[in-house]
Amino acid sequence: MIEREVQFLEMDELLKFSRICSKVDFDVDVSYGKGRIDAKSILGLLSIELGEKVKLIAHGKEENVDQYFREFYA
Repeated sequence: MIEREVQFLEMDELLKFSRICSKVDFDVDVSYGKGRIDAKSILGLLSIELGEKVKLIAHGKEENVDQYFREFYA
């Protein structure tokens, strides 16, 4: 399990993140506050407030996670 802090400043970034999550072959979650959502769920991701730092939790190899999600790291 790999954890990284991510942040989305614009809706386009959040939508791009969602597209990437739907294509990877490992599970991805986002944790914020006391909640945890499946990052492959666009409706769940839309509940994240833009500009808020959240935790990416990926169940894949570290090099793969960084390759796909580096641009969103806070």
